Amino acid sequence: MNVDGEEESARPEETNSASNSGGKKRANEDTDSSASKKSKKHVQPEDSNILKKLIRELSSDTTRLSEIKEKRALYREAVREVESDRTFFDLYLKITNTEERSEKARNEVIFAYYYFGEELEKRLAHYRKTNEEHEAKKKLYDAVKDQLPKEVTKSAVRKKADRAGKVYDLFFRISDDKTQRLLFIQRIKSISATSISKLSDDDIKYVASQVRKNTRQN
Repeated sequence: MNVDGEEESARPEETNSASNSGGKKRANEDTDSSASKKSKKHVQPEDSNILKKLIRELSSDTTRLSEIKEKRALYREAVREVESDRTFFDLYLKITNTEERSEKARNEVIFAYYYFGEELEKRLAHYRKTNEEHEAKKKLYDAVKDQLPKEVTKSAVRKKADRAGKVYDLFFRISDDKTQRLLFIQRIKSISATSISKLSDDDIKYVASQVRKNTRQN
């Protein structure tokens, strides 16, 4: 009886062991599968649509001759006095004007972040002379915060500063000439400062290297 009992008690342990082994195997398979899925989600820089678009816009003036001719024709027609119904013309012109203002506003935001980033970099370089990196950045954020209303939080300052840093870094890497950097900013048609700020450091290096290469070839 005791022997039978011991044998019977041993079987559940063997079953549990087998079950645990199977569970571990399935867990490992799930982990491998998950890792495989994650690796598949990784997008190479050259495959990213936003990077392609950014490189294309920065590499050349993408304003097409047909667009310029269309705008000139619309403005010419807009000043002409006619008595016929021009509902469609007026709405079409409104869309064109709004899109143009939106494009200019997008550029102005990027310009603002670029200049902000430039000033931040200058001040940070000054603080780095006598402070470690962490302390230098703390002094930088404090200096910015001191000039702003108390309602502006340190978190908001860091967020704006980080975004400005990314924008400045991109155009700084594209050209050594400040005037040229501003011309590159004017080429931006559809990419926002927020989109640029979301790029990784490697993405920024990749875009800058591609734009520099394309510019040399043109």
